[in-house]
Amino acid sequence: MHYSLKSFILILTALLYTGHSNALFYKQTKTTTISNAADTTWTIVGAGPAGIAVIGMLLDIGIDGKTITWIDPEFNVGRMGAHYYNVPGNALAENYIAFVNECHTFKNYSSPALDYLRNYYPYEACSLHIIIDALRDITAYLKTKVTCHADTINNLQFKENNWHISLKNNTFFTSHNVVLATGSHPRTFNYPCEYTIPLDDALDNTKLISHLQPEDTIALVGGSHSGTLVLKYLYESKVKRIINFYVDPITYAYDMGNNNTPEYNGLKGDVAQWAFDVLEAEHPASIFRIKNTDIGRASWIPICNKIIYAIGYERNAIPLIDINKNDLFYDDTTGVIGVAPCLFGIGFAFPEKIIDQWGKTQHTVGIIDFLQYAQRIVPQWTATKKTLPINLDAFEKLFAINLIQQ
Repeated sequence: MHYSLKSFILILTALLYTGHSNALFYKQTKTTTISNAADTTWTIVGAGPAGIAVIGMLLDIGIDGKTITWIDPEFNVGRMGAHYYNVPGNALAENYIAFVNECHTFKNYSSPALDYLRNYYPYEACSLHIIIDALRDITAYLKTKVTCHADTINNLQFKENNWHISLKNNTFFTSHNVVLATGSHPRTFNYPCEYTIPLDDALDNTKLISHLQPEDTIALVGGSHSGTLVLKYLYESKVKRIINFYVDPITYAYDMGNNNTPEYNGLKGDVAQWAFDVLEAEHPASIFRIKNTDIGRASWIPICNKIIYAIGYERNAIPLIDINKNDLFYDDTTGVIGVAPCLFGIGFAFPEKIIDQWGKTQHTVGIIDFLQYAQRIVPQWTATKKTLPINLDAFEKLFAINLIQQ
């Protein structure tokens, strides 16, 4: 009886996995791809700016939209669309314009919101609602190109050489690759204060006002861009006192005219100008800047009746079973999450690490940063292969004489 090359290799593979040829199995040093069928090739989790960028790049490099699945409960530009519509941007409009123009898929689409953004003066900072409106239109367009589930993941497991995904609504499917663009949420501490104003509300002046009374003494923890923006809002609302607990001194992203040393993540735009002209030059009597130490908090927090935490963001919960969030092994230069094959991360939850022009390590979290990162790494992701420790090429060479068909 003669066997085809493919049949003989499959028989040998079966023998190896049942333990009949362990010596041969452990001699193999190379690996080759063994691909099991899956319902979809790419699953993107999250529809904020980073998720949008990944979908755009996959389509740009020729991935068939029919093989892409997109999951998000709202498809409303993530936390940005849900909470930050009225927040002033901390970047020039040129960065948002670049986001919608540097991706071929986006550039070929037009809508009133996109046209408004594209025609905006590029060297002026603009409110986030301008880019949010444009991204909402892009989202609607992308939803016509890929398979969408307005849902959240119930669990995500890697088995049988594919990702097995189940959603809250009991939908189940498999995928070769998964990209987590799952975003982040504001961090908090547990300092003793009777009333906490959520940062999402504090960053929107129209919402912040609803939390304030003229006699309030507000504890504001944090001194970065978000913290300084909230400090500006509180000062302009004329509450009685603001106790600003900070760790690092104020820095600016550019020279403010006094030969200060610029910092990559320093203050930008109107917030930077306010901090320079008012906070540092005028030293308002209603603002007390206190070093965030145990002694400082013990002395000042007891006089505060409300508190706001502007201390950055932390990763949202990851839909993995039996994987501790500290065991994700995220490579912040390639986007690869090392707990299982073909799992990738991008966005606020998984930002890119860079060395800035001043030699400091930073993580980039701007909208244009997400797109430019995706442009570099998504083509690499598409070249990533899932592998099993079987060298079929070696088998071919080993048995080539015996398998020649007559």
